[in-house]
Amino acid sequence: MKKYAILIVLVVFLVSLILISNLMFSLLEKADTPPEIGVVQEQFQNRCADISLVVDYLAASGYENVYINDREKDMLADFVRMPIDDLEIYTVITDLFESGYCTQINKIGNTIYFLQWKGIRDIGCGVAYSINGIDLPKIQYATELVPLSEDSWYYYVADYNEARSLTAGDELREP
Repeated sequence: MKKYAILIVLVVFLVSLILISNLMFSLLEKADTPPEIGVVQEQFQNRCADISLVVDYLAASGYENVYINDREKDMLADFVRMPIDDLEIYTVITDLFESGYCTQINKIGNTIYFLQWKGIRDIGCGVAYSINGIDLPKIQYATELVPLSEDSWYYYVADYNEARSLTAGDELREP
């Protein structure tokens, strides 16, 4: 009798563990899904004036590569750390970070992009701008690139794991 009671407790424990694991996996899956394009578009439109100031500043900076994140008070421009020398731009960038709009701002060649969301499994999402308005933005590991309603602006998803599994002939997927 005692053996059966222990066996029943063990089975109940294992079943409970499996159910909890499935629930946790489901919750993590939802938490690791990038925001939809409509949400990103709306956030972009709400901050468009500030974003345009930053884009104009970076496009005119003369630097090929610029990296700004929400933890630093300066920027990495062509691999040299330097202060953001324009007080208005510094204030706008600080506000974009502090408001939670984005966590990174990058310029790489013809592309300026704002990382708005980052998942737990090497997935990122945001808006990207093509400086020349002709070429598509180039973002490492991009798996989605969808034009927004504003010229030269795109919604992007960069998924490292999916990108590395794509073959040479695969295209970016549409939502």
